[in-house]
Amino acid sequence: MKRLLLYCLMLFASLTTFSQTYPIHDVDDCKLMYNVYNTNATYTAVVQNPNQDDSSTNVSSISASANNGSSQFFLPYKIRTETAIDWTARFYSANAGSNSSGSGRIIVRLINRSLGGASGNFYQIGLYNKTGATWQKESVSGVTATASNATAIDAAGGFDTILIIASSNASTIETLYFDNLEFSVNYNLTDDTANLETGNVWIYNNRAGDNKIMASSTLNITLDENITTPTTSGNSASNVLRVTRGSGATTVLQYNHNALDPSQGGIVKLRLYVACQTPYTNRFRIYLRDDGDVGSQYRSEDFPLVAGVWNEVSFDLSTLTSFDPGGAVYNNLLFLFDSGTDPDADGDIYYIDALQGPISVTLSTNDFNSSLNIYLQHNPVTEYLSLNQEVENAQVVNVLGKSILNFKYNASRYDVSSLSKGVYFVKVSKANRSQVMKFIKK
Repeated sequence: MKRLLLYCLMLFASLTTFSQTYPIHDVDDCKLMYNVYNTNATYTAVVQNPNQDDSSTNVSSISASANNGSSQFFLPYKIRTETAIDWTARFYSANAGSNSSGSGRIIVRLINRSLGGASGNFYQIGLYNKTGATWQKESVSGVTATASNATAIDAAGGFDTILIIASSNASTIETLYFDNLEFSVNYNLTDDTANLETGNVWIYNNRAGDNKIMASSTLNITLDENITTPTTSGNSASNVLRVTRGSGATTVLQYNHNALDPSQGGIVKLRLYVACQTPYTNRFRIYLRDDGDVGSQYRSEDFPLVAGVWNEVSFDLSTLTSFDPGGAVYNNLLFLFDSGTDPDADGDIYYIDALQGPISVTLSTNDFNSSLNIYLQHNPVTEYLSLNQEVENAQVVNVLGKSILNFKYNASRYDVSSLSKGVYFVKVSKANRSQVMKFIKK
């Protein structure tokens, strides 16, 4: 009998799949999704739990001003279509509701923010009647997130936003409370050492032998170096940078460099840890500027962060957008923390490590000077790279450090007409010495 019971237990275990979900919205644990848009609704990030008998002290709320009022929240990752997901969340309303009755229903959907939530562009996670006067837990398991316009959604990166309709077809509209929203997507970092991308250099990486370049300037932040890390789980460095947000709508950490050309691409990547704080806006973006010019700047999308864990943020420079590009060369790399948020964000603390970027980020003016006293006679150039004296060889590299042209003969004039427009570096050698110069190909 015992053997039969053991066999039954083993069979049950083999047929049962236990999935794990990871919280992206848990107010008491400092995790809140970034609210990006509301339609006929007001979102409040932190409110007192209306049910004092529940275990959560604080929760979030959506107060609709009309039927089908909704709120949209950025996810801290993107979900490709045809991905199997598990999902769970809790909701509370004072009164029960169903279709065209009482407080109505709750609808939860996945969308891509850039495409919107029109028919064919969303995956409906669930449609739920409201229980009323008690917290209700809703969940799905092993479902495939898809939509009829799946190709367009994936081309835009995947589902990046969750949409919550707080009062669908309600007779009486009332506030919807929610908390403990989780997905099966694991955002925890598995490589705690951080890897350097091809063509990149470390800007700040607090490990033996790596660069630790301090910022060129700051605005409305306090920057502290060699601060004990909040945790080595997910990131092994024992000491990191600490950014404390000051007052003001704009808070900036800026690195000045020699040249970055967004059209050439390149990866800017770093790790961020957000300390527990109220309210938990927790969003981050980067800018590229040319000598501080705001009008021609490039910017990234907002990147929502999960508090209490190390997040890895990666931006491809070719995906940055600009309303009025001013030229090919951008020499300011800016990081903005909770930009434009309300004064309650003052004092927010971020930890930074494993910051890397294209090789030209670390090239300073001194790297372009040497006792060879060689200079370019014309810059920008169109067809020929003309030097003031003859050299033994010349190598042209792009902003990622990739060799594009290699001239292995004595000359003072080299044909670069085959190069595309952009920023390059030429390394010339003579008498066992070398010198690097930047030039722009028109």
